[in-house]
Amino acid sequence: MSAFKEFVSHSTHYFAGQFLILLAGFLSMPLMTRFLTKEEYGLMSLVFVTLSWLGTIARLGFAQSTTRFYAEYKKKGSAPLQGFCSNILFGTILSGTVVVSGAILASYLLERNNSFSNFAYYLRIAAVIVLFRITVGVLQEIYRAEKSHFLYNLISIGERYGSLFCSIFLLYLYRNITSVFLGTIIAEGIVMVIFSIHLFLDKKIGLVGISREILSEANKYGIPLVLVGSSAVILDSGDRYVIQYFLNSEAVANYSVAYDASNFLGTFILTPIRLAIVPILFSLWVNQGEEATAAFTAKALRYIFSLIIPTIFGFSLLGREIITLMASSKYTESSELIPYVVSGILIGGINFILSSGLRTQKRTAILAWMTLASGALNVFLNFIFVPYYGIKSSAIITLVTYLLHTVVSYKISSKYLVIKVDFKAILKSICASVAMVSLILALGDFSQNVFVSLVVKVLIGIFSYTTMLLTIDRELRESLLSSLRDKKLSFISL
Repeated sequence: MSAFKEFVSHSTHYFAGQFLILLAGFLSMPLMTRFLTKEEYGLMSLVFVTLSWLGTIARLGFAQSTTRFYAEYKKKGSAPLQGFCSNILFGTILSGTVVVSGAILASYLLERNNSFSNFAYYLRIAAVIVLFRITVGVLQEIYRAEKSHFLYNLISIGERYGSLFCSIFLLYLYRNITSVFLGTIIAEGIVMVIFSIHLFLDKKIGLVGISREILSEANKYGIPLVLVGSSAVILDSGDRYVIQYFLNSEAVANYSVAYDASNFLGTFILTPIRLAIVPILFSLWVNQGEEATAAFTAKALRYIFSLIIPTIFGFSLLGREIITLMASSKYTESSELIPYVVSGILIGGINFILSSGLRTQKRTAILAWMTLASGALNVFLNFIFVPYYGIKSSAIITLVTYLLHTVVSYKISSKYLVIKVDFKAILKSICASVAMVSLILALGDFSQNVFVSLVVKVLIGIFSYTTMLLTIDRELRESLLSSLRDKKLSFISL
């Protein structure tokens, strides 16, 4: 199987899991936004953003190191592999315990600030989620390195739906924000225990001696990625702290609804691609060299652009209906932010492939400083504009900083691995997207029911865009026909 066909095959497996996770998001947001007040939703959003940031620090790059070094230890045999995985897990739990303890202590100091007093209280309750998530993250990376797509997806789905059902059940009983955090703690704790036992029985982890060599190697590779991840969270969510400081929790809620809805979509599209592409990328680099890696990356990038461009156009057009459906009419004003936020998220989301040169050459420190600079710029601009122009300025700043970050990353990464960007293919996708939007606007609403009208518009959009793109893009059309022929021959041979 060629690298590109392997990429398509693996990303398809991950898409199945991400679809179910996306569905959970579409279930949770309507319920959370209706059960909770705007102030509570804003606080909940801020706490979960903070947990993400703390989790990035607590990982110390151990999860990324699992993916990077797993194949090397697997070649050495089952005992060295078990020692590697066990030490990675030990390091993760130790660092997580330290970070969670620090967060709880810091919350008492933060409680003195009037703008963040409620936030500090809820952070103290939810802090243990960080430890559970980073532990599960390492378990998932072991399954991912083994290409156990089913178990990888099962963990994600178990966490998402378990947290959703537990939180909604407790929220229904007690009607307070604490229920959401307790439900998440219960569900994610159960998932952590179940899959830890499974890997222990499978002899992937066990009671082994602590290896300074393994921990040192993992930290050397992973710690720069902590700065990358932490800076990415600042770039991704730093504006919410500024909004909370200058405005209030309701403003955070309005911004978060637009951001969360856009992020659900971005995660659904790009996460399966990232999960599939990164192991293949490293494998090509090690086994076939620079030329094969560059050719594969360029082809994959073309495929990615053909997905994200119509998504930006379509989501921007249908944003009002989507927000009304997902979060109720009280959040309708959030739809004005959608075009900026979804564009920023998806443009920023392709940075992982445009910076492939830096990753393959282990130049993670450069990635870290670039991301930190972008995050600092985002927060700085928010401090200047939010007091005067409100949350819309935050949305525009998100787009600008993500765009700058992606372009600069690509330029610097090209010094190490030249990735061809097919601008003709991008232009074709834009033309097909414009045609799609024009058709949807011309046809108008199909029903007074928002859900029915939205579903019909989405289906028409997918059909019209696909038809138009395949008509004007010969290379993509031939590639699709070739794949269909291969599948037909494979089926006949069975």
